[in-house]
Amino acid sequence: MKLLQATIYGFGKCVDYHIDFKSQSFLTIYGENESGKTTMQRFILFMLFGLPPKQRKLYQPKTSSRMGGSLTVYDHEVGQYTIERLADTRNGAAICLTKDGKEYDETWLQERLQGINEKTYKAIYSFSATDLSHLQEIKEENISEVLLGIGLTGSAQIHAIEKRLDQRISDYFKPYGKNPAVNQQLVKLEQLQKQLIELKNEEATYQEKKNAMVEMEKTITSITQQTNKLKQKQYELEKIVQALPQIKAYKQYQNKLKELPDELPFPEEGIERLESLKDKQYPIQSEIKVLEKNKESLVLEKNELQSINYKFPFEEAVNVYSKHADYQKHQENLLSTQEQIKRLEEEINNKILELNLGIGKDELENISLPFQLEHKWSELKRTFENLNNEFETIKENIHLQQANQKRIEQELQDISLSLLTPDKRKELEEIVETYKENKLLDALQKEKNEQQTNWVKTKQQTNKRIGQFLGISIFVGIFFAVLAFFTKDYLYVTITFISILLGLVQWGFGKKSIQNMEAMLNPITISHNSKVVITEVERQKAAELLEMHQINLREMELLEDKLRDSDIMLNQLQEQKVLLENRKANLQRDIDTQRATYPFLANIEVIYWQELYHALKGICKVVSHINHLKLRERDLLKEIEKYHEAVDLFFDTLEFDSTPRTIEARLEYLEAELEKYRDREKQLQQIDKKLIEVNEDLNELVIQCNTLKQEIHSLFEIAKVKDEEAYYQKSRELMEQRELANSCKNIKTQFSNYFTEDKWEELVNKPPQQNIIELDIATTNEEIHKLEEEKEEKRQQLARITLEFQKLESSEVYSQIMHMFESEKEKLANLARKWAVHKVAKELLTETKGNFRDKYLTKVMEKTTYFFQLITDNVYINVFPPIEEKPFIVERQDHIRFHVQELSQGTINQLYVSLRLAISMVMSESLQMPFIMDDAFVHFDMIRYDRMIQILENVSDQHQILLFTCKQDLTSRINDKNLLRLTNAVPIVEN
Repeated sequence: MKLLQATIYGFGKCVDYHIDFKSQSFLTIYGENESGKTTMQRFILFMLFGLPPKQRKLYQPKTSSRMGGSLTVYDHEVGQYTIERLADTRNGAAICLTKDGKEYDETWLQERLQGINEKTYKAIYSFSATDLSHLQEIKEENISEVLLGIGLTGSAQIHAIEKRLDQRISDYFKPYGKNPAVNQQLVKLEQLQKQLIELKNEEATYQEKKNAMVEMEKTITSITQQTNKLKQKQYELEKIVQALPQIKAYKQYQNKLKELPDELPFPEEGIERLESLKDKQYPIQSEIKVLEKNKESLVLEKNELQSINYKFPFEEAVNVYSKHADYQKHQENLLSTQEQIKRLEEEINNKILELNLGIGKDELENISLPFQLEHKWSELKRTFENLNNEFETIKENIHLQQANQKRIEQELQDISLSLLTPDKRKELEEIVETYKENKLLDALQKEKNEQQTNWVKTKQQTNKRIGQFLGISIFVGIFFAVLAFFTKDYLYVTITFISILLGLVQWGFGKKSIQNMEAMLNPITISHNSKVVITEVERQKAAELLEMHQINLREMELLEDKLRDSDIMLNQLQEQKVLLENRKANLQRDIDTQRATYPFLANIEVIYWQELYHALKGICKVVSHINHLKLRERDLLKEIEKYHEAVDLFFDTLEFDSTPRTIEARLEYLEAELEKYRDREKQLQQIDKKLIEVNEDLNELVIQCNTLKQEIHSLFEIAKVKDEEAYYQKSRELMEQRELANSCKNIKTQFSNYFTEDKWEELVNKPPQQNIIELDIATTNEEIHKLEEEKEEKRQQLARITLEFQKLESSEVYSQIMHMFESEKEKLANLARKWAVHKVAKELLTETKGNFRDKYLTKVMEKTTYFFQLITDNVYINVFPPIEEKPFIVERQDHIRFHVQELSQGTINQLYVSLRLAISMVMSESLQMPFIMDDAFVHFDMIRYDRMIQILENVSDQHQILLFTCKQDLTSRINDKNLLRLTNAVPIVEN
């Protein structure tokens, strides 16, 4: 099978796209990213094998409602036919149209493909750089096994399938494992069996355990009651022990309260209030002293600054210094103007030298350059360039047209030589017609034989039917004859004759009908005496030659039309050349006129006149600008001299001692003195502001201090004391009285929940001895501990007996465990079956792989070695397959052998490509289909890439090859006739 052309109605980003594959059997398709290479590959697979509805949605075009297209292919058996497939028609099924007008469905297409599907096609006839990247992800120790799987089946999937089967088998069962499902199920069944045996042995002790439970509960209740009584006694004794120290302290607090007076006058929170007032008073007094010192220093500093400023002439100095900025600006402008004049004069001189016109600066000032001159020179330049370009284009077109004529004439001569002679064409037409007549005669003979066979069956059935009817008629006649004989009724005699007569008539008509039918069939005879036998191969070869003859005739007609068009075009080009020569002569006269007016244009080409105009115009503007700058320079010098005189007059009038003599130094001196004066004025203002603030702060602090003193005196009057020491003494006495009363109250409240009022008074008046109470507590604790141990022991016995009793009482436990045991046995059986299925599948896969290897391995390895030798330029001369778990081995030309893991990654990729190409060639012996490769050689160096291209060109003699690539540098190594370029815009590509 060979792809001839494809038309994409709409598929992915491609819409109304046409491509022709007929030019070469080896075609390299180059395109950048997003140019449609992957879409084109996917379209070819879609046309051959179709797509499920969900996947078709992924390739629905955005700019068209039609998804699908047509693919024209050539088949060695049926010839050329076109596959058309649309997503929304026939549910995506294909329709095939042959050249003779016949139409076939998807089933016929699959027969032509010999049942191959998309997955098998991609595994055998297609590979890409992605396959290499997958190979690199596999560990080194697995590379040999994966390469062998590819070499034997055309796909790396066999390695993954074997790994998955091994994993599944291990997941189900391992002889010494614990985690596999079958192993876990066996452990679970063993545990359930042990539980069943234990439950069966415990069924006979039901009543004994029930009586023991009742007795044990009574004993536990009695022990609990005794324990509660002892714990209550223990609790009372412990509280008395805890209260003894507090009772002693309570009595001491009561005695101290009796020694203090009943009433003590004192302000509320008196100490805190006094301390707060004192804390506020101390910082205020300290701050008053600091402010008084600051005020004295500020007054002295103010008097000193006022004395200095009074002596300095501030207004006269400001008047002189205010003009300093204008003076500096005039100086800067003067320097800038002088630099501009110098720079512009140098620039004019340089430009005059660069132009090399032979004229000076003074002559340039007298040159007149009107504005319309620029337009005139620009028009001459544009006309000159256009005429030259048009003249070169006409000459090139004439040359191309003459070459095209020679090529068309040569093609006509070649095609005329390949046409069939009239006798040969007539002979081939007779072969085709004879083949059709033979087919028609064979069909008629087949139909004749079928009619004869059907007539024999029909004749037998007819004879049988009329015989049966005659027999029935005779039987009925005999019956009524016997009946007439016994009844003497003549009506029965009449019926007898009628019945027999009907049977004979029907039998006669049936025989007559058979004879007539045989007379009709016998004349149909088909003679084969003069039949000439024409085979299908001869018919197909004759049809192809006739079709090629018709194609050549149509091609000759097209070439003759092209030749006539070429003659007309050549005459038109010659006429255009004459017109251009006349226009060039007129242009030259205009150029001579301008050179006469401006002699400096004599040695300058026309194309530079416009730039020369701009250059001269710019020079004239610069000369005018220099004259203006010189006038400005004189004005600035006058202003500077005037300011010098004013400064000298100021310093001479005021008679400053030791002042500098230069203008710059005097201005700096004056600026410093003015700055000092202003600083002193600012200091005086700040001092006045600070004096006002200090006076205000002093007045406010004095008022605050007097207020605090009055509040402290008020506290002393409430406490009825005269000084601070007596005030603190009364505060301590009041605090002690309150603490004693609160302590007594807290102790009594603490034990009010444990002792009644009478019991508390009894304990206070007559406190018990602590050692006697502690001895009672120890005795009680020992008794409680013994009862608790006995009770815990009884509880454990009761729990054990209760658990055993409940197990016996719940009669469903045994049946549930038995049901669970049977259920787990069924699960074990299911797991065992699954394990067996995967085990058998693994063994069958291994056996199939071995059979396949025995059948095809020799051919695959021979072709792999052949391709590997060509790619490496005989650096490696042999490739040996894995044997007895040894990896792939390659032999170098010096007969040193290497394992596959010892090769470089690039060489491993080349071995992989050799294997894939070899298996594709072996598989193609039974079915030839196009090879599709997508950037499969991007990791090759340039030398081996060239060798790979040469291999593909040789292979393309028997098989069509489509190589897709996005590498621009690789396309330069491909012959142009084998190269097709795509663009991101996906244009219409036609041949």
